[in-house]
Amino acid sequence: MTAQPPGRRKPGLGVVMPARDAAAFLAPALDSVLAQTAADFELVVVDDGSTDDTARILAAYAARDARIAVVRHERALGISAALNRGIETTRAGLIARMDADDVSAPERFARQLAFLAAHPDVVLCGTSARLLDERGTVSQVWSVPTGAATIRALLPQGNCFVHGSVMFRRQPVERAGLYSSDYPFAEDYELYVPATVKRRRAARPRSARSRHARSAPRRRGTPGRQVSTAALRGRRR
Repeated sequence: MTAQPPGRRKPGLGVVMPARDAAAFLAPALDSVLAQTAADFELVVVDDGSTDDTARILAAYAARDARIAVVRHERALGISAALNRGIETTRAGLIARMDADDVSAPERFARQLAFLAAHPDVVLCGTSARLLDERGTVSQVWSVPTGAATIRALLPQGNCFVHGSVMFRRQPVERAGLYSSDYPFAEDYELYVPATVKRRRAARPRSARSRHARSAPRRRGTPGRQVSTAALRGRRR
């Protein structure tokens, strides 16, 4: 692994972005992070063994903006390993997730930071999202339940959050053991249950994130079964 270390000052927010063969949408994703109205952050991008132009694009952006730190896995280790590496690299106490094929609204970080500051008992919050087709047209809106009580009731039954939209407090997630590689289709959901079982979670109804639809083959596996198993594991911790 090679890394470009971030600056010395501890940022208010750490943004963690895993990237694997993400060249097609990477530049808009990076631009949307750098355009955030809340600018006190470091962006840690973990290149998980990409074989396309991802590394070149990341190097160019990192050379222009000192807030970007690039970590590279010489071979693909999977999204859980990439996310954990990103969390370990940043020094911030608050973590925002961002995917390499997503675009965040300029006020996303500011709104989530303000919400967490006003609700110190909330460990994690997220947003709704809009699905974009390859032309950038909104093709679908992903709405999420809102309110701690509603989410607490629904979370054992299924995932209530759009993973790439969440912002969370670092310590509860570290105590929960970070992301597990045992659930490649449900690494986020497996984490949410133990990390938030004694804390509150919240989601804002406003869509602050857009996701590109990717024309890629489906992964093999049984995501539904993994979600169920993850929920069971979380309740047993």
